[in-house]
Amino acid sequence: MKNILITIIVLVTGSASAAGYSSWAVPEEIELVNNGLFVKGNFGDSNACGQAGYVYISQDDITFDRKMSFVLSALHAKREMRFWVAECVAVTFHWSGNVINQNLSNQPAYIR
Repeated sequence: MKNILITIIVLVTGSASAAGYSSWAVPEEIELVNNGLFVKGNFGDSNACGQAGYVYISQDDITFDRKMSFVLSALHAKREMRFWVAECVAVTFHWSGNVINQNLSNQPAYIR
């Protein structure tokens, strides 16, 4: 019984995430991968997912096209961006496990 309780606690706390804003950063590289957009920059690791400096935006996001335009504009003009990241996700082309911060559907992205 004690082992079951410990296992449940580990599973619940291991999948929790602390949503928050990424750091302001200029996108350095973008990549279309895993049916979404992979943005590399000095964005930090707001959710402690494991891989700092990356944000993933799923192609299933209903605002994907607008966010893609934001990212391309920021990349071209060397402008800073910030994302609201609320979950860790796997980008299996690069790493196994949920180690990348994800900007979910309808969550804000900023450019300045």
